[in-house]
Amino acid sequence: MTFEEATAAAGTSNTALSAAADIINYAVFARWTSNHVKQYDICLYNTEYNVQFGAATDSQKLAFARVSIQTIAIMVSGDDAATFAANFNTKAAADAELAAYLGL
Repeated sequence: MTFEEATAAAGTSNTALSAAADIINYAVFARWTSNHVKQYDICLYNTEYNVQFGAATDSQKLAFARVSIQTIAIMVSGDDAATFAANFNTKAAADAELAAYLGL
């Protein structure tokens, strides 16, 4: 996606979260294709880390995305935003780069 497309997707996804956006939210991060073309995507993470996500390097944002994917993978039907947030923290603490960055 382009930066503009990813920004729009994050906005639409955050609107869909409704009240859960106080706990979790989507943000844009850069990634590179196998041909080293810069593209953008979105990831879901805990709102408590908004400041850290905004200040993160590209590598640290990729760590957020990596942990987001791992967290989504263990979610089951009926899990809520609070469950995602708790699982995200558990997975983040197990990720060497993100744990070091967030001080977990």
